[in-house]
Amino acid sequence: MIGQVSATQTFTITNGGGVPAAAQQGYHRSLWSDTGDFKVVAGSTNCTGTLAAAAPCSVAVTFNPTGPGLKSTSLSVSATPGGT
Repeated sequence: MIGQVSATQTFTITNGGGVPAAAQQGYHRSLWSDTGDFKVVAGSTNCTGTLAAAAPCSVAVTFNPTGPGLKSTSLSVSATPGGT
């Protein structure tokens, strides 16, 4: 419903590579930016800096529609293998 915040949805991101991966600029923007009706829950993410090999991190998101119609968004992750 318009103006009602959804239940929190938590997404887990795992570094499937064999080496640490350092978050790039786009990674931080994607995780920390609020995009319209979808919001990253403040303080909900531990996806910062370098993610160790095989390590997970998570981010929580809510949906709060401000008007009628279909809504969509995406969460993109990119990193530099080897932590450079």
